[in-house]
Amino acid sequence: GEAVWVHDQGFLVEEAGVRFYYCEIMEASKYYNLDMYYKNVLNSLPNPVCITNLVNKIIFINRAAEKIYGRKAEACVGQPCAICNSPLCGTRDCCRERFLRGETAAEQVGPDGDVNRVNFSPLLDEEGTLIGYISVSTDITELKQAEQRLALSDERYRIALSQSRNFIWEYDAAQRTIHLSDPQAQTAQEVYGLTSPIEDAPERLIALGVVPED
Repeated sequence: GEAVWVHDQGFLVEEAGVRFYYCEIMEASKYYNLDMYYKNVLNSLPNPVCITNLVNKIIFINRAAEKIYGRKAEACVGQPCAICNSPLCGTRDCCRERFLRGETAAEQVGPDGDVNRVNFSPLLDEEGTLIGYISVSTDITELKQAEQRLALSDERYRIALSQSRNFIWEYDAAQRTIHLSDPQAQTAQEVYGLTSPIEDAPERLIALGVVPED
C-alpha cells in the first residue's frame, strides 16, 4: 500500500562455458528516503562523503564526492566505491581494508597531485547492527607540501651541519639536557668524554671544566 525503492543490478558472467546474468535485488527504501535535512547537511560539507554497504557498494555520496567520482550521485549508487579509480582501490591498502585492520587512515594521491586522507567509521542501524561504512575525505595537500618543505630544509641543515667543525648544541631547558648531532657527538666524546645526550646541563659541564664557572 506504499511506494518502495528497489535497487536491481545485473552482471553478465560465464561459468563452465555458459553465459548468464547474475542479478542482485536490494530493498533500498531506507536509503532513498533519508531525511532531507541530513542530506542537505552532507551536501553542504566541503569534505567528500561516501556511504557504502558491507560489500563496498555505494549507498550515498554528497556533492563534494561527485567531483571526485566524476559523475552524479544517482549514477554512483549501487556501484563499487572503487569507481573513483584511486591508486589504492582494489589493493590490501585501500581505505576500508586499512580501517578493518585498525591502521591509520589511508592517504590517496589524485592525478593532479592532491592528497586526501580518508577516514572510515562504521554505519549502524537503529539496533546497533553494522550495515555499512561512512568515509570522509580531507584535503591535506597543503599539509603534505609543508611537510616536504620541512623535510628538505631539515636535510639541508643536516648536510651543512655534518660539514661544520663547530659545536652546535640543542638545549632542552625543561629537561636540562643537551643534544648533539652525530659528528659533534663523536668529537665531544673524544675530547671531553661526554656522550649525547648530556644530562644535568649546565652544572655537569661546569663540574667537568668544559665551561668556565664564571
